[in-house]
Amino acid sequence: MTSRLTSIAPALEAAISSAPPNMQRRVTTEVLSWLYREIPQHEKNLRASLINQDEETANRLLTQLDDEYFSLEEQDLQEESLVSFSQARTAAATLFAIRGEVSEAVYEAIVATDNQAGVAKVVLETLSGDA
Repeated sequence: MTSRLTSIAPALEAAISSAPPNMQRRVTTEVLSWLYREIPQHEKNLRASLINQDEETANRLLTQLDDEYFSLEEQDLQEESLVSFSQARTAAATLFAIRGEVSEAVYEAIVATDNQAGVAKVVLETLSGDA
């Protein structure tokens, strides 16, 4: 299956895919650390889920945040829904990281922050050993 990252950053996907598994795990750790600094809401719960590999808790938070996002969208509360969307995507990135789906976690980090350059910088610095 093709990663969604390929659709927005094929070179980044290629760099991640060609990295050895230990570097891919490091990419995940560094990207999520960066993401939690950018979107700190729920950081404690998400970080704990990641450390404990607790897919159930991360998924429950993702569902809650997605529901909140859709509710705000229906109410046409654009600013609030964007915040909720970013939080939900951060939870999704955590869930993908727990599952070992590095490219999907990176994709969600880009979508959560709308900062492809920032995420790419973290990924490439990590892969080059500069992180």
